[in-house]
Amino acid sequence: MCALRAYCVQLVYVDRPVETPVDRPVEVEVEKIVYVDKVVEVEKVVYVDKPVEKQVMVDNPELVELLNMPQAPVIVSQSGFQWLESQSGSITVQVAHSQRNGWQGPCPVTLFATVDGSEPNHIHHHFVGLSPLTFKIDRSLTVRAVALSDSNLMSCTVEEKFTKLQTAGVGLLLEKMKNYKGIYVQEIVPGGSAWQDGNLQEGDEITMIDGVVVRDMELPAITKLIVGPVGAQVCRTVKGGENTWS
Repeated sequence: MCALRAYCVQLVYVDRPVETPVDRPVEVEVEKIVYVDKVVEVEKVVYVDKPVEKQVMVDNPELVELLNMPQAPVIVSQSGFQWLESQSGSITVQVAHSQRNGWQGPCPVTLFATVDGSEPNHIHHHFVGLSPLTFKIDRSLTVRAVALSDSNLMSCTVEEKFTKLQTAGVGLLLEKMKNYKGIYVQEIVPGGSAWQDGNLQEGDEITMIDGVVVRDMELPAITKLIVGPVGAQVCRTVKGGENTWS
């Protein structure tokens, strides 16, 4: 009979590979080492302290002269372009300039103005001075003005028409009785609008003029409602009816 021998083999399972130590160092050839956080492709880098202003060359001499011309002045008046003779004998006119040219660049100017409708310039003018140029007028007329720069370039001419309106009343003499409210007709002037109308009598109480209640108003304020340009209409209301005068 043969004898049997038993061999026992132990199996070991591992979760990671077994690293085999190396007895000698491993040499690796490295050409270049670069440390980067982010790769950016840049064609050209330009450092500027302020924005670059693009310059445009203009070859047209006429265009250059036009852009260097001073801007046109403006003609204004606080009283407007029409005023009543009874309100003011004269009004103040002002010619002003922005001190800029067509490029919107600085442009100191001298202003010239005429008041007879003629063309103003450095030779012919009625008023001359720096902006604002101020003067008075006392009649209906046309104001024209220009601006002349230090380089002898002149702006286009501007003009405004001013009209002085003659005033007229309706031919009434009004009174405000003491201790009584209301405005009463004291006298009707023969030949006046109220006299020609024929519907108003002395002693009538006027309660409204052009829609304005005048019962508690003072006489100077009421007079301004009645007096106006020649040909204007005034509507008045009295106790018992309403009439319109021209």
